[in-house]
Amino acid sequence: EQLVRPVRWTDVMRRIGPSDAVEIGPGSVLRGLARRMDDAPRIRGAGTWDQAEALVAQPVQDGEASKA
Repeated sequence: EQLVRPVRWTDVMRRIGPSDAVEIGPGSVLRGLARRMDDAPRIRGAGTWDQAEALVAQPVQDGEASKA
């Protein structure tokens, strides 16, 4: 079913609302998609789980997230 239905990522991001999120992995697909939305949450990137945990422990600085 996932292969034949459209991805509803925009709807999911709107449900999350104006909060922070962390994209884990080598890419930046979700951050790129978030840049196209006016009301997307701020998304920071982390290459590894350890980096993600470190990001979560830090407050988001202006200009550091996908909406910069």
